[in-house]
Amino acid sequence: NNNGVTVNGDNDSVVDSTVSNNTELGVSITGSHDSIANSNVTYNWLGVYVTGDNDSIANSTVSYNGLGVSITGSHDSIIGSTVGHDGLGVNITGSYDSVVDSTVSNNSGLGVYVTGDNDSIANSTVSYNGLGVYLYYDSGTLITGNIVSGNSQCGLYMNGSRGDLIYNNLFNNTVNVYIVSGYARWNVSLRPGKNIVGGDMIGGNAWLSPNGTGFSQVTPALPNDPYICDEPYVINANNTDYLPLKYP
Repeated sequence: NNNGVTVNGDNDSVVDSTVSNNTELGVSITGSHDSIANSNVTYNWLGVYVTGDNDSIANSTVSYNGLGVSITGSHDSIIGSTVGHDGLGVNITGSYDSVVDSTVSNNSGLGVYVTGDNDSIANSTVSYNGLGVYLYYDSGTLITGNIVSGNSQCGLYMNGSRGDLIYNNLFNNTVNVYIVSGYARWNVSLRPGKNIVGGDMIGGNAWLSPNGTGFSQVTPALPNDPYICDEPYVINANNTDYLPLKYP
């Protein structure tokens, strides 16, 4: 088929389904408050194309597509799902969209591409992609609680980003961050809470390297706080993690 399933109404759902081997779109959602749940979308040119608002992809697998998920609407979400083995995993050009509790891995190109405003990636794993997260002229993106590891080119790539908040993530790539231009906040004010490496304080990020020489691995902890490194991690002149996490 050229196209698999088209959802153009509101409050509709695709549940417990397999959508595969379409030369163009696997699932196209143009309505609002629609959902895909407990489904497999595989071997399509574009797995899931969401242009509506307040739609969700939940507990599903989107894999072996040319492009896994493309979201141009607003307030859409990928929850508890796996997007993997695609050419490009997740493409977000809308606003207030989110990737939560999901795994985006083993995509040959980009894992997650964000060029919208006020989008979020939270409590997810972005690993073993060509490039993990690519932020392009986005603004207000929130990235927190993620493991970004094993991406071959770079963990996080920024070009033209404005006012993003990136904290409590674990980066473990040969190149963790590459910034062409743009700025972000890389920590929140120090506060109690379980951080991404199991410590009891939340602040910035854990900066690891596969060879064991990452900033959070080799920098001593504060004398009175074993969970925070004793000096800031300066990424470049406009980007500093002032409370980098100490890797235990």
